[in-house]
Amino acid sequence: MLKKLTLLAMVVGAFAAFAIPAAASASKVTMPSGTLVPTGTELRGTANGTLFTETAFGTLECEKITIGAELTQNNGTTVGAAGLSGTTENCQVEGHSLSITNPQLKTLSSTETGKGTVSLAFGADIPSGPTCQFEGAGTFTYANPSSTITIAPTLLESAACGEAEIEGTVNIETTNGEAVILE
Repeated sequence: MLKKLTLLAMVVGAFAAFAIPAAASASKVTMPSGTLVPTGTELRGTANGTLFTETAFGTLECEKITIGAELTQNNGTTVGAAGLSGTTENCQVEGHSLSITNPQLKTLSSTETGKGTVSLAFGADIPSGPTCQFEGAGTFTYANPSSTITIAPTLLESAACGEAEIEGTVNIETTNGEAVILE
């Protein structure tokens, strides 16, 4: 059964834009003033709205998902980041509280400014059901320049729970709320 998961993928995949190898045009993360964001800066990707996952257990929903990353490389041609912890707010399945656990950015890459691939994972503890561990890979795009990335429909699989499809947009900023620009 195909399940749809929108916001979690958006946030987990958000940091795909921060691990972009050099391309024909330079990849970088800047402040609105045009200066490079220094390495070591903690960034966050946030998806506001509702998370939907259609499963055999019902519809899973989250209102907000946020995932952090530390900028590890940003030299004007190559951007890299390492994932930090993620949080979710107000998750439920069919009106019962639901825990989304360990959202992770596993790998990410790009060979061309404005698009790339991402591998991600997260857990979902289904009330009165199994613990699902979803994992998979997909693509992302972003307008150049932009503070928003778009995760294309991405299939994730779980041995205990089957498949989920994720997609959506995520806004990127520093942890103190300053906008950053992906170029």
